[in-house]
Amino acid sequence: MKIFNMIFCLSLPLAIGGCTPPIMGEVNSAGIQQAKFTSYFILDDADELGSLQIRQKTAQHIHELMQDKGAAPAENLQDAAQIVHYSYSVRPGQYNIVHQDAANSRATKGRKLGLFDKKCEFYQHRLIIEIIDQKNGELQYRGEASEQHCDDNIEKNITILTNMAMSDFGAPKGKRISSRKK
Repeated sequence: MKIFNMIFCLSLPLAIGGCTPPIMGEVNSAGIQQAKFTSYFILDDADELGSLQIRQKTAQHIHELMQDKGAAPAENLQDAAQIVHYSYSVRPGQYNIVHQDAANSRATKGRKLGLFDKKCEFYQHRLIIEIIDQKNGELQYRGEASEQHCDDNIEKNITILTNMAMSDFGAPKGKRISSRKK
């Protein structure tokens, strides 16, 4: 009986952890295939993003990803070939907004995140990154990433969402579902 109790006690955390559902998300990207990114300047929606620390962390990560593609930061907006604009939002995840077109948009009831998350009030985190050619105003890339979480902490999720939003950078692939472990 002692062996059974020991096995049960050791396996219980694994069983509970195994029942934890993955974090589900969505990535949507559009733009020009193999666009040439040369110099850029980053703008953000300060009112939506909140703290300066979050804005700096997001901008720094975007800088790293842009430089990996061979683009260099411009000293000022006037010297940039591309404008990189990003915005981030967190909203209660009780409802999902489904946009079909202006006349047919509707809200659908959100989902529970899993067996053990029944008491969870979940939030949808969404990051949108757009890269626009400053000379002609053409959208060169748009990456949108969203996930649902049981907490509204932006700091924990901003790097993951930035990676997701920029994952198709230079080669947009449209809409797809993503999942990852907590």
